[in-house]
Amino acid sequence: MEVSTSALNSIVSVLKSGAQFYAEAAKQTNDPGTAEVFEELAQTRFAAIEEIDEAIRGFNETPAAADWV
Repeated sequence: MEVSTSALNSIVSVLKSGAQFYAEAAKQTNDPGTAEVFEELAQTRFAAIEEIDEAIRGFNETPAAADWV
């Protein structure tokens, strides 16, 4: 199965949205435990974005611009 750079960039876009959501939720909650969970969820997505961007570069392509925090 061949994966296109466009499809990977679309996945990154969804991950960016989720990462931003969880990072903001971590800041907004008053419960430290909940903030930690949200931060972990955000960091998991940020890590996935980096891995996918690396894969895109492996195809000698340029990942979509980082327009996130």
